[in-house]
Amino acid sequence: MPGCVLRVSGENLDIDALLAFTSLVPRHVVRKGQPRFERSKHIAGYSGFNVSVSDASGTDVQSQVRDALAFLQMNREDIQRAVQFPGVEHARLDFGVHCRLSNGIAAQFDYYPPDLLRLAGELGLGIEISLYPVTAENP
Repeated sequence: MPGCVLRVSGENLDIDALLAFTSLVPRHVVRKGQPRFERSKHIAGYSGFNVSVSDASGTDVQSQVRDALAFLQMNREDIQRAVQFPGVEHARLDFGVHCRLSNGIAAQFDYYPPDLLRLAGELGLGIEISLYPVTAENP
């Protein structure tokens, strides 16, 4: 699950028109009124898509940041076009990070450098940090 993902969505977004308008390749598409995921009972209240930005592990935030910078630089025009598309309300980079908090660790710190934050801001992207527990299935 961890890694970094570009998420673009909107309640009244014509997702098929947006996908035809951009060359970004989604790994997941959701359509308003349909199940969010296959075999899910949760019906989406929005349309959107996710694009894989980094497959680096949730323990390797530095690689996720490096991959995200390269992705933003390489896809700058497509990201701008997608973010400015009518109906887009939310656009963010979601960094999947393993939560390191435990009995012996009281705080967790991950650094996101100014060049990433500046470029994401210029492109109209927010930054989201999704913390995932470390389990046997998700080491």
